[in-house]
Amino acid sequence: MSNFNIIAQPMSQGVYPGGSVPLSVLVGGGSGSYTYQWLYDGSNIPSASSSPYSVATYNPATNTGKLPGQYAVSTSDGTTTILSNTVFVGTLTNVQGTPTDMVTVNNVPYKSSFVWELDPVTSLPVKVKVVNSF
Repeated sequence: MSNFNIIAQPMSQGVYPGGSVPLSVLVGGGSGSYTYQWLYDGSNIPSASSSPYSVATYNPATNTGKLPGQYAVSTSDGTTTILSNTVFVGTLTNVQGTPTDMVTVNNVPYKSSFVWELDPVTSLPVKVKVVNSF
């Protein structure tokens, strides 16, 4: 029985159009001679056989790269094959700037501003509300 396992799973990420993002998996145990095959929406990606694997996202200007989708990696130590968790790579758009607006709470005006931060679980951007009074 092999003790081959995935120590660190790949993580979902967001990237701007035309950019790239590394996907990686950390494996251990077993024979120590590992192979990798990355999948895009359930199908093998030709020549994607290393960790990390760099995903070049779709660039509409050049019509190149991958569209957003789900990625996973099948990894083997020659005896046992393990499929990683499926993760999502998304294309970020319109995630720039700091929108602001005014709100009133108990007749007190507040300037409400929003900032973008990365979600610690998905690594995708989320809007965080920060309230400052005048």
